[in-house]
Amino acid sequence: MTDPTEVATTTTATATVMQTDSDDDASPPSEAVPTAETANEESERWHVKVFRCSSDEDDWEDLGTGYCFTAHDVFIEVVSDQEEGGKLAYWPIHFDLEFEADNGKYTVEVDGQAGRQDTGTLISWQDRNNVFHALSFKNTHERDVALEHLNRLRDVVIYGKKEHMPEEHEEHEEHEEHSDAPSILSPKMGNLEEVLAQLMPPSKQAYDRDGTSKELLAMGFIGQLVDVFEQCEDMEDMSNLLLLGDIARRLVQMGNSDLLHHIISDAVMEPMLGMLEYSSEHPEQKACYRQLFKGGRFVEVVEVERQEIVKTIHETHRLQFLKNVVLPRYIDDTMSSIISSRILMNHVDIMGYFQSEPKLLRKLLDVMEDEASQPRRRMDALNTLANLCSVTKSTQTAMRDQFYRTLAEIGLFTTFEKFLARPDLPENDTIINMLVMIIDYDAALLRDHILAEAKSKDGTSMLDHLIRIIHTCKGGYRVGQLAEMLKTLVGVQLVDSQLIQLTAQDHVH
Repeated sequence: MTDPTEVATTTTATATVMQTDSDDDASPPSEAVPTAETANEESERWHVKVFRCSSDEDDWEDLGTGYCFTAHDVFIEVVSDQEEGGKLAYWPIHFDLEFEADNGKYTVEVDGQAGRQDTGTLISWQDRNNVFHALSFKNTHERDVALEHLNRLRDVVIYGKKEHMPEEHEEHEEHEEHSDAPSILSPKMGNLEEVLAQLMPPSKQAYDRDGTSKELLAMGFIGQLVDVFEQCEDMEDMSNLLLLGDIARRLVQMGNSDLLHHIISDAVMEPMLGMLEYSSEHPEQKACYRQLFKGGRFVEVVEVERQEIVKTIHETHRLQFLKNVVLPRYIDDTMSSIISSRILMNHVDIMGYFQSEPKLLRKLLDVMEDEASQPRRRMDALNTLANLCSVTKSTQTAMRDQFYRTLAEIGLFTTFEKFLARPDLPENDTIINMLVMIIDYDAALLRDHILAEAKSKDGTSMLDHLIRIIHTCKGGYRVGQLAEMLKTLVGVQLVDSQLIQLTAQDHVH
């Protein structure tokens, strides 16, 4: 911390603090010195002068005098002694604050009037915005009592309950009842600002992020928060709704897997999205996350017998919704990595299940081929296969290779040909996109299918269908996409390739 004892230049609007060498002019306190017991009985309330230095030039601003006390054991608050109810200053007690007792004498100049300030009564610290603060007490005894009290409260913020404190703190806290109290306040309509200050950004509370998350889960914090949210939304209490939105964002940003799993559970996900619709950064704007979330639907075209896989699918959708829609501006690299890792593990479980159930994949193709099926159901079956192909991009190469080979073996390309034979079908756009994914990964799968068709039957092949679609397209990206596919299919090293010869014989002339 910058030493306020160094000489600094002042202006009329600021107070400059300078060290002197004499202690002879110290004025005695005008009031009786309170004991530690008296201070406790008065809820640790002291009469203080407040200073602040927010520049690099040691310009200390005199904010005035007032009564200092600690609120809920997690805040330092100073109320003015001149204006009833006026708040001079308000600071949360963070784990990384270092309260220091300054010794010496300072001369304080305000509007050109100089006076002596006994700085043996100062407690100073630096906040997270690199702003320096100082409180001047009436005497050193009050200063010492306040310093001991503030350091004790900071220890409770760091270590929580008594059993988490290191040995050097246990003896001091042996008879303190509040050491067994939870360090996180239960959310209520009147204390949301204090709760928000307690939930520090994850970068600042990495020391006990898991411990804080466990405490939140143990005390049923999110359930209490949901109850408060429902009350505030019924009352249209916008100020509290904005605070709730910021609290919800802090909870997600903690990056704890157990806490995140609870947030995306069936009972909590929708009200959490409701809270996240409000933001103090944009108080006049309200998002529509709940409406967007309800717009998504899970269609079980064929029955998935393992219900844990169904739950995994729902969880993956919710994680992706949070990451890509709700919180893209608020999550840092660490949080993004945690969510992505969870999604990747879910993808592996989902793909492992479908890969082990080729009969299930075949049922999807049967639904597509069944002309009696409703068009919507056929499209749902196709979209399910397309989603699986998209998911497999994030899995290991061996799993992706096995999945595509399984699709080829159960007749995926044969099913696709029946749709490509009719270029006007709406399913063809999705089919071509799937073919692009497969060819980009392993063009040999489709190339081998085309060669096998040429040997086994006469008539129209998959290659014929693709070339015909190029001729019938009216332009746009689809023509370029199909042309690139054909280039990849025939782009082999051997000039006498069977596929090139087949293409030349049937289509060149």
